[in-house]
Amino acid sequence: MARAPQILGSDTLKLAYPKLNMAIDNSNEALDKAVMAETNANQALSQSESTQTQLDTLIINSGTSDAETLQARVDPNGHAFSTLKDRLDSEFIEVTTDLGQRMINVRQPPYNVTLDGTDESSKIQQAIDDLNSTGGGILFLPIGVYRISQIRPRSNTIIEGAGKGVTVIKGVGTTDTSSSIIIYAATEAKNITIRNLTIDGDKENRTSLINTAAHSISLPYVVGFEIRNIEVKNSTGASINLYSSEEGIVENCTILNSGSNGILGLRACKSIRILNNYIDTTDNQNCIFFMYQSGFSASDIIIEGNTVKNAADFGIEVGDHVAEGYAPHQNIHIRNNYVENPKNNGISFRSVSHGTIEGNVISGYGRNGGYGCDGIFVEGENNLCSDVKIQNNTIVQTNFTGTANGIYVTGMEEVRVEGNTITGSRGHGIALIASSLTSPTTDFPDGRRVVNKIKVTNNQINKNTGSGIRVQAYNGKQIDIMGNTANDNGSKGIEIVNLNSGKDFIISNNNLKGNGKSGIQIYLCSCSINNNNIANNGKSGTATDDKAGILITGPGTFALNTNTFEDDQATATQTYYLSIHDAGTLYEIGSIKKGGSTALYEVSVVAHKKIDFA
Repeated sequence: MARAPQILGSDTLKLAYPKLNMAIDNSNEALDKAVMAETNANQALSQSESTQTQLDTLIINSGTSDAETLQARVDPNGHAFSTLKDRLDSEFIEVTTDLGQRMINVRQPPYNVTLDGTDESSKIQQAIDDLNSTGGGILFLPIGVYRISQIRPRSNTIIEGAGKGVTVIKGVGTTDTSSSIIIYAATEAKNITIRNLTIDGDKENRTSLINTAAHSISLPYVVGFEIRNIEVKNSTGASINLYSSEEGIVENCTILNSGSNGILGLRACKSIRILNNYIDTTDNQNCIFFMYQSGFSASDIIIEGNTVKNAADFGIEVGDHVAEGYAPHQNIHIRNNYVENPKNNGISFRSVSHGTIEGNVISGYGRNGGYGCDGIFVEGENNLCSDVKIQNNTIVQTNFTGTANGIYVTGMEEVRVEGNTITGSRGHGIALIASSLTSPTTDFPDGRRVVNKIKVTNNQINKNTGSGIRVQAYNGKQIDIMGNTANDNGSKGIEIVNLNSGKDFIISNNNLKGNGKSGIQIYLCSCSINNNNIANNGKSGTATDDKAGILITGPGTFALNTNTFEDDQATATQTYYLSIHDAGTLYEIGSIKKGGSTALYEVSVVAHKKIDFA
């Protein structure tokens, strides 16, 4: 069926007749098709009804007396349907109709938001309240810039824009912090969604509110939330604040130039996922921060796939000052994030048990150095914490100031540091340290945070300013250092300098080459040292002790088994394979010496038993 040509004003009757007839033919053909379609539809309906009747009859004739089947035919209002399908069809029609009625476009009557640059909060709040009166719905903000001082979404509200950068909510200046939260959900609301829009906190014109609680988004005690595909920029306080909220997700958001934290979780946040967000620059605080507050900690948090850059403090932190005797944060997983150039720490667990820091890349950290400013910082602050895995991270220092370590662990037990690559830190590659507290606690009665039951395995630790691995334990026990490569570090390859006697340490199967001082140093620790390859160390050493493959000092029992010592340089720097001072009992079995590492330097050895030298 071709389209009939239009009759022109210049057409004569003779010319118009064929066009009229063609139009009539097309109309008749369309009528015939419509009749045929109606006939087919009626036949299909008849067949459907016949089939349904048959199905209903089958169900009825089955004579079921199953209580669950019969109960499923009754809706919440007590109305009984003849079949379960009738009930489901009825409810589907009711829900879809209801949803269609519960979408409000704020530009349309009766709200008539004008986008004239004035505060539109009251009009938009009225739309939210109207949605709430019917159980919730979609608040749609079409393209435009909306000036808002504060709106308060209720339960079951979806705030929907036309897209990032085209629907823009811009904060209106005020000096009152509590009334300056732009989107401030009703306390204990349920099921809040914010998506597809931009929020501009306009901090340039609201400078008195920077680093206050004047957040761009705040969800207090909200259960069930989604914040997806939004941009938040120039916030005065945090860009997104979650206060004791649960069961939510922040995903695919862009956060730029925040006056305080990018994403802030306070108090008892639970079951929250922070996924695939891009956060660049905070004037104060962290890019992502879940914080203990008033006796409550976070739990079941996943922070994954985010890019965070240029934090004023920490890149990603879970913790901060959990008080003595209170539960730590638990079940925290920080995975596959990219962290670049925070002023202080890259990723931090401060009082976390049962967690993982895995597969992250940290590039540049700790410009100022000092305690807690490391690439990865894991601390049981006032309480002993346990069961944390630090695995398969890549940590590269690009700053040339400070003394930050690659990985720092204190106040912990049952920690695995495994498969990480650490390059160029200005402190140590990996540091396990019994750091001091201001005052003793129940878990740390001597004022020292312990480090026990820790495994450091299969890490690549190269070209750090300090030692590759440094352990400074207090009553230390069960620390295994195995299968690591520590090359070309400025001080020792592996350094154990305990504050008092340690025991049950194992140092085995490590490759230690080209370090500035001794390959392995042991002080105040009974341990076994097995199957290590120790070569060309002592490069910057001047004292005798700094030019040894292994340096042992202090009382204890030491077992050396089949270690290989080598120096194949034109001018040997690893002058001694062993340097021993004031040692207790030393058992040496099968040492293999090659090149320049042949001499032994002993001072005040109680018992040195050599067995089966190679």
